[in-house]
Amino acid sequence: MTNPHTSEDYSRAVDAIRDEMAAAHDDINIAMMGDIMTALLEVRPEIAPSLTAKGKSLKGAFGALTGEARKRAKGGSYAIGPGNLGVLFNTVGKYYGFEAPEASWPGVMARLYGGAPTPAPAPEPAAALDDLSLDALLGGI
Repeated sequence: MTNPHTSEDYSRAVDAIRDEMAAAHDDINIAMMGDIMTALLEVRPEIAPSLTAKGKSLKGAFGALTGEARKRAKGGSYAIGPGNLGVLFNTVGKYYGFEAPEASWPGVMARLYGGAPTPAPAPEPAAALDDLSLDALLGGI
């Protein structure tokens, strides 16, 4: 079995993403879309031909995402976050012409943010009032 990350389609898609990001080096939106599409490509290399299809670009993907956000806006704004990643992946998938199954989202997010999120440590349990002495409360005053 061949490694899909070494295919000609995969290499062409990576090059197209990098080229567009370099050409728009001062556009944070293109940088964000490039990072997202690179991570998605790493998780789902079979989408490579869709990313290089005629007329498709990171700018166009961001435009599709912006358009979707405008449709969903309440009070003039809409944000995409952990609770609604489907909007991001489904909108970008629709723009490029591929399915973006929910099972691929955690792998993409892990690549974007350097691995699986680490849960916050549990807080120290508070001492019960019965366990405290007057000296401990007053701190030796």
